Amino acid sequence: MITKDYFKGWYFKCTDEDKTIAFIPAYHQSGGMGSASLQIITDDEVYNVPIGSFECREKSLYIKAGNCLFTNNGIELDIKRLHVNSWGR
Repeated sequence: MITKDYFKGWYFKCTDEDKTIAFIPAYHQSGGMGSASLQIITDDEVYNVPIGSFECREKSLYIKAGNCLFTNNGIELDIKRLHVNSWGR
């Protein structure tokens, strides 16, 4: 169990010729309280999604943030059902 303030995040960047999107699933602990988030960064917007359920295993990359999954085999997203806070750039 982590007792100090803590942040752990993973950065996944996807690009093609003219578009970029990045995903940062992360776990945060401060003052003994833990939370998780998924930050989504596009060419035009930044979204922060608070996540109620979070699970990770680093040995064989496996990060489950809500209904989204990040593994060595790829990314599976289900963000339409999540509450999204958006900040324009």
